[in-house]
Amino acid sequence: MPTPPSELAASLAEWSGLPDDTRHPQRARLTQALEALGPQALGNRAQEARRLLHETGTSYNVYGMADGARRPWTLDVVPLLIGSDDWAAIEAGLAQRAELLNLLLTDLYGPRETLRRGLLPPALVFGHGGFLRPCQDIRLPSAHQLPLYAADLDRKST
Repeated sequence: MPTPPSELAASLAEWSGLPDDTRHPQRARLTQALEALGPQALGNRAQEARRLLHETGTSYNVYGMADGARRPWTLDVVPLLIGSDDWAAIEAGLAQRAELLNLLLTDLYGPRETLRRGLLPPALVFGHGGFLRPCQDIRLPSAHQLPLYAADLDRKST
């Protein structure tokens, strides 16, 4: 007869939307490590993480808010586990989007074919506060015009 899941394992299953640890061995290992750590030590680590983030002033801008609010960045001490197959699909999508953004930057600060062909409305580009007109025809020394790309991942249960 199988052993019933611990309270922590049941909570993680509910949180992740993945009910079966046998199909997700990485989550079973995480559950074991968290249970060995115990709730007090886990709480202490969460508190320490919040303290360090506060002391260093780590925050992010909430774009779209009129006051340009800065919010403290939060860190979950229990990591989001992503299997290698899922990560491969995510990685491919992120790489594809980064390449598209790189091509758009190269074009918008260069020949502007996307505007000439009507793929983007000029008012959208030239009316954006982040568009830097003086940078027209300036190329970075590397092959890429997008020096940094970041994306937020959001877990949704199905």
